[in-house]
Amino acid sequence: MLNCSGFSVIDLIEDKHSHRLYALKRVTCHSRDDEKQAVHEVELMNAVSHRSLVLCEAHAVVPVTGHITAVSEVLIVMPYYKVTCLDLYKSLPRFSKVRNMFLRSS
Repeated sequence: MLNCSGFSVIDLIEDKHSHRLYALKRVTCHSRDDEKQAVHEVELMNAVSHRSLVLCEAHAVVPVTGHITAVSEVLIVMPYYKVTCLDLYKSLPRFSKVRNMFLRSS
């Protein structure tokens, strides 16, 4: 598991043929409205293309059975990036300046 929140879980997956790594976002939907919102997220990801935005490689809506409150799960496959946004932010010179200010004051 790469990340977990109250709305979704992000797993690291591997293509069995190419061995390429992907991030799989699993959004648990407890109602049809939740499902519509998750599908809308996919639509937005597909509608905008920019080098700073994560692409949606594929998606699927999967019915959930045997779960008390979940109706479905929306699966979103995205490229896997080893470097996180926080890593990039920490590499900025201004982050070092701010961090050093706090280290000196303590």
